[in-house]
Amino acid sequence: MQFQSSNRVVSSEGVAMYEYFNIDPFIDYRNLFVQPWPKYGLKHVGQDKWKTRFKMLGNRAIREHLDGNYWVGSIARWYPEFALLDFDDCTEDKIDRVRTELGLDDSKAMLMTSESDNSYHLLFRPVYDNQPPTARLLMDVFREYCLSRQIEIYPQANRFVRLPFGHAQVHCLNEGMEHLNRWEDLVYYFRKLDEFELKNIDYMNWEHRFIDDDDDEHIYIDSSILFSSGTGTASALELIEHGLQAPGTRNYAQGLIITYLFRKGVPPKTAVRYVWDWIKSKHNGMSKDFPANPKDVAGEIKRQVKSVYRTGHRQRYYPDLTDISHNGWITKENLTHILVLTSGNMPRTKFTYKLVSYCNPRSVRDSISLHSNKLVLWSGARTYKKYLAELEKAGMVKRGNIYVPGLISKPVRLLNWKHQAIGDAILKDERTPDIEVAYSQAFEREELKKILRDQGVSRQNIYSIIRKIYG
Repeated sequence: MQFQSSNRVVSSEGVAMYEYFNIDPFIDYRNLFVQPWPKYGLKHVGQDKWKTRFKMLGNRAIREHLDGNYWVGSIARWYPEFALLDFDDCTEDKIDRVRTELGLDDSKAMLMTSESDNSYHLLFRPVYDNQPPTARLLMDVFREYCLSRQIEIYPQANRFVRLPFGHAQVHCLNEGMEHLNRWEDLVYYFRKLDEFELKNIDYMNWEHRFIDDDDDEHIYIDSSILFSSGTGTASALELIEHGLQAPGTRNYAQGLIITYLFRKGVPPKTAVRYVWDWIKSKHNGMSKDFPANPKDVAGEIKRQVKSVYRTGHRQRYYPDLTDISHNGWITKENLTHILVLTSGNMPRTKFTYKLVSYCNPRSVRDSISLHSNKLVLWSGARTYKKYLAELEKAGMVKRGNIYVPGLISKPVRLLNWKHQAIGDAILKDERTPDIEVAYSQAFEREELKKILRDQGVSRQNIYSIIRKIYG
C-alpha cells in the first residue's frame, strides 16, 4: 500500500454528477456526516483539545471546516450513516492487517490521513443484518476487536469525531482515484462504497441488547400515535418552544418530544437530558407531578425514552434521514416509468416501487448488493424471482451471479434508468410514503387514469387501482 496525495487540478467527476442532477453537494455531505444537535466541537490547527459549543451546528461552521479554516467535531447520530476506525501513530502494515482481517477493501472503505503524523481514519458504511445499526450496536460490535488492535471506532454518542474531508484530511488514494482532490469528489466516492456488514466480525458480542434491561418497569406509550405521520412533528416543535399548554398533558407531551428527537437521530441518553431540562424550564405550572415529585418524573422520562427507542428499533422505524438513506426515495418520473413498465399490474408495481426506491440513493455505484430477504419482503418468496426475471427481460435489471450465503448478496444493476435526485423525491412528513400515498401526491386522479388507459389497463382494473389510491 502506497500512501500518496495529489494536488493536480483535473476534471471533477463528483462535481459533474452533482451539477448534472441538480443536487447540492453540501446538503448531501451534511445529511451523511453531521449530527448538528445538541453540541459540537471546534479545534484550530495546533490545538490539542476540542472546544465544546453547546448550540446547533450551523452551515457556516461546516463550510469553514470543509474550506480548511478549522476543524469541526460531531457526536454520533443514533443511527450513524458512516463509521470510521481511528489509527493513531501506526504503521502501514497495521492498517493493511486490519483491512484484510475485516474485509474493508477499496470497494467498502476509504482511507484518509488524520491530524497527526502516521495517523489515519478508515471510513466505511456500516449495516447490521442489512439494516442500519445504532451507534451503540456499532460500539458493541467493534469493542473487543478495537481493544485487541489498539484502535478506536467512531462516531460515538459523547465524544467528538472530526468531520471528514477537512484540513489535513487527505485521501490515501486507491488505485484509479488519483483525481480526488475536492471534498465534493470525496463525498461522491463515499456514496459509491458498498455497505460493510457488521455481522461478519468474528469478535461480535452475540448477546447484544439494544437498550439495557436493567429496569423492567414499563410505561405505556401509544406507538401507533407516536410513529404515525401527521401533526406529531409540528406539535413537538410547538411544545419545545412554548412548554406545557394544559394540565394532565405532561406524559403525552414528553412522548411527542422524545419521538421527535428519535426521528432526528438524537442518542437516547441525550434525549433523556434534553426532556428533563425542558420539563424543568417549561412545565408552566401545568403539571401536578413537577416540581412536586422530580425523582418520579425523571424516572418516567427514562422509561419513556427506552420505550420509544426500543419500539422504533424493533419495528424498523428509523429516524427520517436514516429511513430515506437506507430504504430510499421515489420521484414522479420514477412512478410514471414504473406504471409503463408494469402495465399497471399492482403487485408488480409495488415490487418495482420498492426496488427503484432502494436503488435511488445507491445508483452512483457500479452495482448494488441486494439480499434476498429484502426481495422476499417486497413481494414474497414465490414471486420475487419471477418479477426480477421480467425486469431483466425488459432490459431494466441485470443481476449478478456472485453469491455466498450469509456473506455476499447477489449484485443488482438498474439499466437505462436515470438517477433521481433526492431533491425531487415525493415525501410525506419528511419520509418516503407508501405507494398509494406516493401516487396520490404525484398525480391528479384523471392524470393517473390516462396513464393507465394508455398502457392498455382494463376499465375494471383502472377502477380498482384508482379506488385503492384515492379512496
